[in-house]
Amino acid sequence: MNPHRWRVLWFACFLFLGGVRVEAKETAGDQRVGIALGWQSTWIIRIVYGRAVDLSGEVEWVSELTVPLFAEGFLRNGSLLTGLSIPIPRKGEQGLGFRARGMTGFLWSGDDLGFRLSWGGEGRIATGWYEKSWSIAAEMGYRAALVTLMWHSEVQQRCFTDRFPGDDGWGPAYSLRYLTSQRASIGVAAELTASENLSLSIRGGFENTPSRVPGMGTPPIFPLPFYVEAGGTVSW
Repeated sequence: MNPHRWRVLWFACFLFLGGVRVEAKETAGDQRVGIALGWQSTWIIRIVYGRAVDLSGEVEWVSELTVPLFAEGFLRNGSLLTGLSIPIPRKGEQGLGFRARGMTGFLWSGDDLGFRLSWGGEGRIATGWYEKSWSIAAEMGYRAALVTLMWHSEVQQRCFTDRFPGDDGWGPAYSLRYLTSQRASIGVAAELTASENLSLSIRGGFENTPSRVPGMGTPPIFPLPFYVEAGGTVSW
């Protein structure tokens, strides 16, 4: 891919994370960093940073980077999202409750057909039983790539020959598409507080990812595509 496009992408990511830092720097509360490994049509690694954004330390601003673990073109595919996470009941309290999270950000993917950069969002809610040292909940999530800018490769441009005849017989180098991919998921999530500063988590379930653009969806592995993820979080 053209190196200029990489510079544009990483500059956007830099501004994105910079905005999170400015938003949260004057607030009091805990911070945390987590890392998780999982399977989501391919092996993935997820890095999460969270920081409380209210004086009670309950509402949290979260940034989440997800990339394939072994796939060719390590950073040519992935997502960078940020948003708010709200717990009810409050952290440390016991009982039936939920954790709601709303995020927005960038998704990108590249292959022989070209490179795609999307802006989209994700919502997730986990309803279950929360104790001081553990929790278990049923979770539901939805993610959509709302707007996608596509840089077509030479291979794909040649496919437009009949529709866009020209001097060179090639089609457009760029295109803009809307609602190019979606992902709906349902599963179970559990968390265990191992110590004052360390917690462990595991989550898994099934998902459906219809896609209008190759490379943006998740192909099924079995009749019902699944996801599973395990990780740890350090807080201070």
